[in-house]
Amino acid sequence: MFADANFLDPAVLLSWYQAADAISYHVYFGDNLQNVQNGTGGTDKGTVTVTNYDPAVMLERNKTYYWRVDAFDGTTTYPGAVWSFRTSGADLGTIKKDIWENVTSGNDLNVLKNDIRYPDSPTVTQTLTSFDTGPDGYDQANYGGRLSGWLYVPLTGNYTFLLGTAGQGELWLSTDEDADNLMPQYIDREAVWGNLGGYGFSHSSNPIPLIGGNRYYIEALWVSVDWDYCQVAWKGAGIRDQEIIRGCYLSPYEPVQALGPRPSNGSTNINQTPILKWRPGTYAASHNIYLGTDPNALNLIATQPIGQESFGPLAPPLDVNQTYYWRIDEVNDLNAGSPWVGKVWSFTTAPYLVVDDFEYYDDVNNQIYLTWGDYYVNNTGMTVGYFNPPYAERSIVHFGPQAMFMRYDNDGTVNEGTDYEKSGTLYYSEAEREWADAQDWTAKGVTSLLLWFRGIPATYGSFTAGPPITMTARGADIWNEADEFHFAYKRLSGLGSITARVVSITNSDPWAKAGVMIRESLESGSVNVMIAVTPGNGVTFQNRSSTGAASVSTVQAGITAPQWVRLTRSGNTFTGEYSANGNAWTALGSIDIAMLSDTYIGLCLTSHDVGETCTAEFSNVSTSTSATGNWQSQDIGIESNIAEQLYVALQDSAGNSAVVTNPDPAATTISVYTQWNIPLADFIGVNLRAITKMSIGVGRRGSTQPGSAGDLYVDDIGLNLPASGQ
Repeated sequence: MFADANFLDPAVLLSWYQAADAISYHVYFGDNLQNVQNGTGGTDKGTVTVTNYDPAVMLERNKTYYWRVDAFDGTTTYPGAVWSFRTSGADLGTIKKDIWENVTSGNDLNVLKNDIRYPDSPTVTQTLTSFDTGPDGYDQANYGGRLSGWLYVPLTGNYTFLLGTAGQGELWLSTDEDADNLMPQYIDREAVWGNLGGYGFSHSSNPIPLIGGNRYYIEALWVSVDWDYCQVAWKGAGIRDQEIIRGCYLSPYEPVQALGPRPSNGSTNINQTPILKWRPGTYAASHNIYLGTDPNALNLIATQPIGQESFGPLAPPLDVNQTYYWRIDEVNDLNAGSPWVGKVWSFTTAPYLVVDDFEYYDDVNNQIYLTWGDYYVNNTGMTVGYFNPPYAERSIVHFGPQAMFMRYDNDGTVNEGTDYEKSGTLYYSEAEREWADAQDWTAKGVTSLLLWFRGIPATYGSFTAGPPITMTARGADIWNEADEFHFAYKRLSGLGSITARVVSITNSDPWAKAGVMIRESLESGSVNVMIAVTPGNGVTFQNRSSTGAASVSTVQAGITAPQWVRLTRSGNTFTGEYSANGNAWTALGSIDIAMLSDTYIGLCLTSHDVGETCTAEFSNVSTSTSATGNWQSQDIGIESNIAEQLYVALQDSAGNSAVVTNPDPAATTISVYTQWNIPLADFIGVNLRAITKMSIGVGRRGSTQPGSAGDLYVDDIGLNLPASGQ
């Protein structure tokens, strides 16, 4: 370690360089300079033969310690100089991690920077004990992240910084403790795999002169890719060996101004009765809240004490399609720096009257399913929200950070196989919202009800028993821990085999696969064994030996369709073979797997490209007599909806109701957010001045026949105003 260093970890290990000819060292250590100089007062820690000494206790924080090491060469003792260091304070030890969900970056950091929620309104804020997210930076894909805080420099001198991210990243350092004084970026964008520290550093800075004992604002930005991390290391005057920046040199950035505005700065389509929220400045005792339509002439509308960092819903309602500006000034009469005038933020209200934009639901006190009732209250097949938080949808949104996710199931039982399973539900699904006070949906001359919805595409997979026997499929792959493919199958009991000739397979990808499979279940991560022909990589024999495990394979290159393939189960031994003519067979592999006796056996096809459909033709398909039943087929691991009717129902205070159906009978298979604009005049027989319930349904109200199940997303429900001049 370095002498006279600051901000050291209280669990410090004292170390020094080997002295010439020394065979042992005598260590003196304590918090009193004179005692260490004289070797008195309990500072004598004895003799060691290594070049380090562990105090073996957690030292006090923010305290100066002294130590010296005397070298002994077998004859003479050479007294050492007295060194000192200071431990880090109690306020050091962590750095802040901010996450912005639903940032579909394509590995472009500018997408995060251009998001209206950046930089002040992250979705999630956490703390870390070092400048390292770990190998999994966050538990979702498609996000942007920031690690930020104050960096405390142990010794004056030059420091080199290293950045490691799986996606594109940047590292910024301020000239001082102020985040507004960022230097030109020292480390450029990068997306290069490294390997140091387990994840990898791929870019480093030039040496940067820093002053010991000072603190500097530092931040790293990155965007997610397939797997994600961010870590920063340093070395230099006070850091002998390159290391990830430890918590003893870090503390959270504590700005004095309010930050984290909700609505986010610059956001649009905001409710006319928004709730203003923010995070407090470090020293605030109260907040002065300003609002207006002129950023240079804001009006003080309220003062609130610390602990109350929200205001609203605003009343009376704000104007439609109007930009508003607001500011929070932090006040503390006991602090000479008060008041701390805040930044001016803005938002623009929606050009329609907002019924529900889904932005104010949370996971604690205002869960989405408490407002939008589902099977639990109406016994239909609808389930609103996810089983675990976040309950609202935060990735597949039309606008803003949240939308409503709904799972419809019109077969009479919902949530099969979960703790929320319920039988005897109706053969249609509805999510419903009620108002205790009747709503006037004629105010301001509104003309129509609008909402945005999105379903999931219908399956691209198909099976025709022929002749000819044909299959179509999409899917990422049959590989890794979970599969995406189309499966045509029978039930297999015990031992058995399947033989097929792969006549052709289209080249959706060189690793598209058409072949035969035995599979323990129809779940995506099931145990399975298969042998398949590919368009460009030969024939592959592969397996997954346990549920959710990684797949392994044996490949023979140079083999193309047409080609025969055969898969045989004998006990727990599975053998895969291929043949050019169906007579002379070559075994590609054999594997022992403890699979259940009752399994599925059949034909499989994956395109290896979720955006491309692959077609394969089979012939000469035969199975052993232990395979029974008619051929069935379905997608495995691929979400899809079957076309169902989408409708909206309104009910008034007198109990009158009306239903309007979407003009597209396959609306649930539309895969992009689509606006549905419904003239209010279509709700015949309902008093639009006294609306008490709105329902969003899938299926047909009153149906006595079971239907399908699927997923639906709804966002931004509103009432359209008449066009200007009408």
